[in-house]
Amino acid sequence: MAAPYHTHLTPVGLIITPFGTIVGGLLYRARSRYWPVDPYARVRQLLTCADAIIWIPAVTGLLVDLITGFDESTGGVMAIGLIVGVCIGAGIVSSGIRRPHKAA
Repeated sequence: MAAPYHTHLTPVGLIITPFGTIVGGLLYRARSRYWPVDPYARVRQLLTCADAIIWIPAVTGLLVDLITGFDESTGGVMAIGLIVGVCIGAGIVSSGIRRPHKAA
């Protein structure tokens, strides 16, 4: 049983996702260039990247499995979820390690 809603995906949206996350991270980096360096930012970034790379494909695969049953489209949706997770991770890492001052 193929999921009919997968046939109407526009490739433009799938192409814009990688560019949008990375460009957003670079814009954040440009805006934060005068902020102080947060020594724990890299650790939080790597944990968040691992979460995005693991959980997005797992949750999308589970949802497709629950909605349509496990069929040939589940692997493709999980692959798209993996690509989105990696792009989000790249955007997070490209944002740099500078963070604004915390208010006391």
